[in-house]
Amino acid sequence: AKPVELERVTVDTTVQEKAIAHPTDSRLLEVARAKIARLAKRAGLKLKMTHEREGQSLRRRAGGYAHAKQFKRLRQVVRRQRTIL
Repeated sequence: AKPVELERVTVDTTVQEKAIAHPTDSRLLEVARAKIARLAKRAGLKLKMTHEREGQSLRRRAGGYAHAKQFKRLRQVVRRQRTIL
């Protein structure tokens, strides 16, 4: 860059929101459950239940409740996901 080009600089200061997932996010809880089940299988541990079907079902329900702004029902689902985790 030539010194003449640096005499005038245009800076874009536009700020964009980031899609930050919160620790209470239903998706994060489901991903964690799946990872734990996978790691246990790799380690040779036989789990009685992996809760795979219930985990997927709970994640879907949580999305629906959040969309419909039914936050009490959403909290119940997230609490169940934490219990499974």
